[in-house]
Amino acid sequence: MTNELATRDEQNAVATPQPTNELMNWVESARQANLVAQSLAGTSFAGAYRGKPDEITAAILTGQELGLQPMTALKSIDVIQGQPALRAHAMRAIVQRQGHDIELVESDDTHCIMRGRRKGAENWQSVTWDIPRVQRMGLLGKDQWKKQPKTMLVARATGE
Repeated sequence: MTNELATRDEQNAVATPQPTNELMNWVESARQANLVAQSLAGTSFAGAYRGKPDEITAAILTGQELGLQPMTALKSIDVIQGQPALRAHAMRAIVQRQGHDIELVESDDTHCIMRGRRKGAENWQSVTWDIPRVQRMGLLGKDQWKKQPKTMLVARATGE
């Protein structure tokens, strides 16, 4: 009678990957963010995310990666055509918090000029957005471009 015992072949053993502390911390953050999201989903503070706790969770986690507090993230991240997008005011705040400079040079309903420079740099980079550029991109017919062109021009210049 043979004794059939399983033995471990240490040289050919496949290691089961263990989650890193960083990943485990992120998962715990996600759980905590979801608890907050569940509490906020029914309130007017959730804004466009009202009734969408999973979306709130994603916004909070995205904001956390950018250094934003949960409530700030809710007011700073929109989903536009299925993609998360940071609002212009939040972009400027993040850039300035890192010590870079960004300033609005001039703006009206037809054009916007902004400039920026990296922390410690002397030279400024300027960006201009105007209605002809917006028209070439096919954006002028969109609702927000019709309602508030100045704001939209500033947002595009900020993003660039």
